Amino acid sequence: MNWLFSEQEIEDILKQHFPQVSRKLIFETSLDFIRDVEVRDDDVFLIGNPKSGTTWLQELVWLIGNDLDYGSANIFIDERFPVLELQGFFNGFLEDTTHINILKCHRESLSYVQNLKSPRFIKSHVAPRTLPTQLLSGTKKAKIIYISRNARDTCLSSYHYSKNLLKQHDCSLDDYCKVFMSYGYNHFDSILYFWNLRHQENILFVRYEEMKNDLGSVIQRVAKFLNKTVTDEEQSKLLKWLDFDQMKLNKAVNHDTLYQTPGFIRKGIVGGYKQEMSPEILEKFKIWIQESLKDSDYFEYE
Repeated sequence: MNWLFSEQEIEDILKQHFPQVSRKLIFETSLDFIRDVEVRDDDVFLIGNPKSGTTWLQELVWLIGNDLDYGSANIFIDERFPVLELQGFFNGFLEDTTHINILKCHRESLSYVQNLKSPRFIKSHVAPRTLPTQLLSGTKKAKIIYISRNARDTCLSSYHYSKNLLKQHDCSLDDYCKVFMSYGYNHFDSILYFWNLRHQENILFVRYEEMKNDLGSVIQRVAKFLNKTVTDEEQSKLLKWLDFDQMKLNKAVNHDTLYQTPGFIRKGIVGGYKQEMSPEILEKFKIWIQESLKDSDYFEYE
């Protein structure tokens, strides 16, 4: 529990607005299968906290890894690039899924991943301790691309997603921020784990803010990492495909069909939290971030 807020205050918020938290242990137990997943040497894993820009980078990585096959990119991205742990989420944690058009790649994510032809592209949001043992032990040569995003924008995006699309709660943004900073694993646990491993040859660390500032540079970094070549002409076309407004219209990535409503891809701006979070919460975030990063050379974008 975070020392910024009293334990009683957080427990009251959880009890009133997050009844599914009592199912958290069920969810974590349902993820035990991930550690034993058989990893292949030519796998490409994309890892990052939820709502940190993984879907955007996911499309970029898949296209480069598949030689810019725009025709096949019209297939829903979760089927091309499945999320490993989703069966645990939909089967063990989220109680009401009547508003979600769940597919086989979600409900049976493990078998779906196992049956993919190589090279497989696999996405995950779980904490490092839950990831496949073979992936982190170095026994396989699989590549890992990690994406980070500043905590406040991640929290804001997660708030709108969990409230309006997943329909997990009905709390205020202030209360959600308090829970975000206090409950469950620390946002920075995953980030710092891979930040400290970023110099390994099989790991590429990307920041969401870098994608917003210079997407072309990220395209070239990913291409080099995947041993691919993207020409200037190809990059120009890819930049148009990955334009944020275009992504919102792209039915293969915007998840409108999955959630049966728009909003999965929202604004995507850097610093959007400044317009929505209260001064009191922003001050708490400042203290929390400083404390979380005091022993690291990782820095947060504002």
